Amino acid sequence: MLGKIVESAGLLLNMLGAGLLAWDLILTKTEALELARHYFPDAGERNHESRKLLRVKESLRVSRNAQIGLALIVIGLCGQLAGTWLIW
Repeated sequence: MLGKIVESAGLLLNMLGAGLLAWDLILTKTEALELARHYFPDAGERNHESRKLLRVKESLRVSRNAQIGLALIVIGLCGQLAGTWLIW
């Protein structure tokens, strides 16, 4: 019984840890627009602006990948948790 509790607590802590590690990578569209406003305060050089815009797009891509990765980790750990409870 104690082993089941400890194993379950460990899996839950893994889910929390994965969420905390990925938290800073996840951007909302509002945050991305705020980044764009920060990078484009005025209409300046076009090449410079396009480079900054590519950075924002890259940040959004990394954010999407982080969201997908976090979802897969959480689903996998939930499956492990369910399996642990079913085995016992």
